[in-house]
Amino acid sequence: MIKINSIILDGKVYSLGYKVVTKDLKSLGMHKNPNIVQYSINKWYYEPDQIEYGEKGRGGIWVARTLSSAKTIQKNYPKETRIFRTALDKILYFNGNSLKTNRINMFEEVSDIEDYSSEFFCYTKTR
Repeated sequence: MIKINSIILDGKVYSLGYKVVTKDLKSLGMHKNPNIVQYSINKWYYEPDQIEYGEKGRGGIWVARTLSSAKTIQKNYPKETRIFRTALDKILYFNGNSLKTNRINMFEEVSDIEDYSSEFFCYTKTR
């Protein structure tokens, strides 16, 4: 069974993931995706197109399930990146390392010195 952590953000419970973005908050364009998205911190981003459930379904926003998975993406990406703790709306698909969702809120940047033990707790953030 895959464990997906949760967060309380603005009084509501969401699933928690980790989004890896470029230094200027753009999507990485993984798997030759030509649709580069500009994200903002502490704002919900909605996928504008029709989204299909499943791994191969159209659309959706992919995030890392754990901090260690996000750090692996960061290590293998050729340019400077940043990692954010990210609240997720509906989970449309998941596998061992990734989650597909319809909307995200990148609410907190992960520091470079942070250890992996923090990903095993329910995280609560209120604003």
